[in-house]
Amino acid sequence: MEYRATIYALLHIPALIVTLAAIPFIWSRRNVPGLVYLVWMEIAGAAWIAAAGLEMAAATVPLKFFWSAVCYLGTLTVPVFLLLFAVEYAQPHNHWGWRRIVPLFIVPVLTWIVVFTEDLRPLNWPSLSVDPQTNIGVYGHGPWFWVAVTYIYGLVVAALVVLSARLIRLRAYFRRQIAIFALAAVFPILGNLLYLTGLNPIRGMEWTPISFGLMSVVLGWGALQGAAFKLVPVAHERLLDSMAESVLVLDSQGCVADLNLAAERAFGRACRDVVGKPAQEVLGASDAVNGLLQSDEEQRLELSLTGGEAPRVFATRISPLRDRRGRLTGRLLVLHDVTGYKRLEQEREELIQGLQEALAQVKTLRGLLPICANCKRIRDDQGYWHSVESYISEHSDVDFSHGICPDCARKLYPELYGEETDSEQED
Repeated sequence: MEYRATIYALLHIPALIVTLAAIPFIWSRRNVPGLVYLVWMEIAGAAWIAAAGLEMAAATVPLKFFWSAVCYLGTLTVPVFLLLFAVEYAQPHNHWGWRRIVPLFIVPVLTWIVVFTEDLRPLNWPSLSVDPQTNIGVYGHGPWFWVAVTYIYGLVVAALVVLSARLIRLRAYFRRQIAIFALAAVFPILGNLLYLTGLNPIRGMEWTPISFGLMSVVLGWGALQGAAFKLVPVAHERLLDSMAESVLVLDSQGCVADLNLAAERAFGRACRDVVGKPAQEVLGASDAVNGLLQSDEEQRLELSLTGGEAPRVFATRISPLRDRRGRLTGRLLVLHDVTGYKRLEQEREELIQGLQEALAQVKTLRGLLPICANCKRIRDDQGYWHSVESYISEHSDVDFSHGICPDCARKLYPELYGEETDSEQED
């Protein structure tokens, strides 16, 4: 038989299942910087686990050498993708181009040449013996093996240093995110240390592929719970707590990723109570807010918020945050408090309206007018008498147009109406 289904080989099956199951959850957050590299790391890890399980089941030395060489396709690419993820996740503005990525594969390619070439293979594995009881291969380690191990650990340490440096500068919420990645990376390291040191409980057992499955469990849990894979704030260093403007950073899903002290005061809520909440919940759900948050272009809007001590009005500007590839990674929301300006504007409008009403009052005749009972002229405040027309025109916006009423017309022009005058009646 060329393969034996031992318990040690079967242990790789659940590790492979959880690794493959974690990929869709991580892929759902692919808009977050660096997550594409993490997906590739999981794919490489799955291939590594599958090949390791077949190597563990292989019953002949040539098959064990072959599957061990196939394992190296994943073993040496996983740390490369881990470093690329760490750099882009912790420093979204520092995207590595192909000129910096290609050199990372020099040692892996040389190692693949060594392990797949029969004449060069002793540089990595000078010997191999198979335990007949467990079917586990016990490999001797040549000089190139330690070159590859040193390179792998160098990449892993570099990735952890990048994440740790970012961890120190971030608030507690983001520290939780990066702590999840650090915890996940610990499992393969511990598994590999068990294999390389004398602490291995089972001689020759390679625990690293199985422990990679535990790493995938942690990453999948983080993606499912939303505790990880949030936007690490691109502009975090610029969000000075002394800024007068309220600043919020939203992730690609429209949830609050960070805010400054001015925003905490404006909303009347602490950072820990706001971060991770949908922006509609913080700003208030409305068509205007929904349109603002769904736009991929810079938008401006005036918002009225009721949080804090009293209602406040903000001139709001939202700008998209993109990585160097042009992918949307989040949004930056800046709210400028214009409550004072709005209050002054309202007072000005009220003053203008009051003056207009006062002006209308000036041109309106009110109270008692002294008028002559005979000639009908009106006396002003200085004692002068004016005709009705001149007085009213002076004290109002009225203009007169003259005519003759029917009664006066009959009296002045009786002949036009066939009536006799008083002298004609006497004759």
